[in-house]
Amino acid sequence: MQESSYDNIRRPGHIFYTYMKVSHIRESGDIEMKQAGFLLAALILAVVLSGCSVKQRQKEGRTSVEYTMVDEDSIPEGFLSMIEEEQGSLMCLTWQDESGLYIARGYGEQPGEGYSIEVTECSARDEILYIHTSLIGPEKDEKTDNTPTWPYIVIKVQEKDKNVIFE
Repeated sequence: MQESSYDNIRRPGHIFYTYMKVSHIRESGDIEMKQAGFLLAALILAVVLSGCSVKQRQKEGRTSVEYTMVDEDSIPEGFLSMIEEEQGSLMCLTWQDESGLYIARGYGEQPGEGYSIEVTECSARDEILYIHTSLIGPEKDEKTDNTPTWPYIVIKVQEKDKNVIFE
C-alpha cells in the first residue's frame, strides 16, 4: 500500500523531526542575536575609549597662556558694541588690536543675578589658542533678584594672530 502525504504528517517521528528543526533555528537565532549584541557593545566601547585617548593627546603639547580680565571701561569701543549686539545669545567673540587679542565669552540670558563665568583653561599649541570657560550659578541659599541678566567676561592675551577655539 502506498503512503499518502497525509500519513507522513501524522507520523510521530516526522513531527518530532520538524519540531527539532524549528527549535534549532530559533535557538541559533538567539545565539546570533546575542553575539551581534556583544559585538555592538564592544564596538561602542572601543569608539568611546579611543575618543578619550584622542582628546587626551590633543591636550598634550599645549602651553598655558597668561591672560588678564578686562573691565568694561577698558574694552575697545568697537568690540564693546559687538558684545552688546550679541549679549542675548551664546557669545564667543574675538577682537585684535595693537595692544593684544581680546576674547569675550557669554552664555546668553540667565534667569537672575548671581551668575559668573570662570576661565578654566587658556592654553596654546601651534597657531591655536584654546579657551575653556564655565558658567557658575548662584549658591542655592543665595537670595537673588529674578531680573534677567546677560553675564559675559572679556580677557586679553598678548598672543596675537592665533585662531581661537572655545571649548
